[in-house]
Amino acid sequence: MLINEHTAQAAREHVSGMLDKSFRGVKSNKFLKVTVKKSRPPLPPKPLPDEVNDMARVDFECHPSEPLKIAEHWEDAPCCLICGRPHIAGDQ
Repeated sequence: MLINEHTAQAAREHVSGMLDKSFRGVKSNKFLKVTVKKSRPPLPPKPLPDEVNDMARVDFECHPSEPLKIAEHWEDAPCCLICGRPHIAGDQ
């Protein structure tokens, strides 16, 4: 499983904050030294890639609240995802 950099950054900040809170009252001595280093500044969000609009929406009479998007060049009759009824050209 891959974790993107933004998720890793959020996890580091959360753990750093928990450690800082946990060790806030602990005093250092010759046997124990506690240092909590803050992580780097947050990363700016990555822009979403532009998507090519090459899909066609298909609405089904049987389940109008469950439309389907298919490739514009799709040749077979698409079927409803809920009941499996095929879409007939001219249905709306």
